[in-house]
Amino acid sequence: MAFFIVMFIVLLPLYGLLIWSFFNPEGSMSWGKAWMYKERPEPSEAGIIYIRSASVFGLLVLTIWLIIAFVHALN
Repeated sequence: MAFFIVMFIVLLPLYGLLIWSFFNPEGSMSWGKAWMYKERPEPSEAGIIYIRSASVFGLLVLTIWLIIAFVHALN
C-alpha cells in the first residue's frame, strides 16, 4: 500500500505536466526556453501534433503501467 501512496505522490506532477502539454502545447514547447528568445517563437502545426500525440501516449502508458502494477500487487 505504501508503494501506491509514494507512486501517487511521485506521478501526480507527471500526470499534470502531460495534461497541461495536451491542452497547451505551445506553452509546453517553450517552457524553460523562453529566456532564449526576445519574442515567443511560433511552433509549427507538426510540432503541436507531436506534443499532443506524445502527451496522449504518455498518459496511456502511465495509466496502463499503474493498472498493471495495482493488479499485480493484489495477487
